[in-house]
Amino acid sequence: MTGKRLSRQANSLWHFSLAVYAQPQVPPACLWLQDQHDVDVNLLLYAGWRAGNGDALSREGCRTARERSEVWRCELVQPLRSIRRHAGNLARTDPTFAQSYAALKACELQLERQQQAMFADGSSLDSGESADIGTALEVFASCLGILDRPGVRPTLATIAAAMEGVAD
Repeated sequence: MTGKRLSRQANSLWHFSLAVYAQPQVPPACLWLQDQHDVDVNLLLYAGWRAGNGDALSREGCRTARERSEVWRCELVQPLRSIRRHAGNLARTDPTFAQSYAALKACELQLERQQQAMFADGSSLDSGESADIGTALEVFASCLGILDRPGVRPTLATIAAAMEGVAD
């Protein structure tokens, strides 16, 4: 972030997220949850990071974290993502859009990093409990009302396995 250094907690969450997302099975799983079930992937990563640190989000903690980020996600991240995806489609047929696409992608990534910093720095506001990463992601999905939808549990298990490998 420009102008302000990230806290230790925010850096920890960001590095965890990058390591998890670097696992080849994770991006398609996260994007499927995002596109099919409107999952906030940053909130999902936050839930896994907390569980990996021994303080999983409770249902109430999930609710408060989601409330804190909803305006950010709806007013900034989602609209920019939509524009970035459109620019990506244009860039595939017209290379003159490639630079704009890259700039939009960098901006979206910066917004996501700031959203994660908001989660990490406000983590004391979100109640926690003891749970392993897999259970924590199921609690998260249950809070969103998507846990029992087709494909969600195996997708969460894939992401949880990647998170457990990073958290070790």
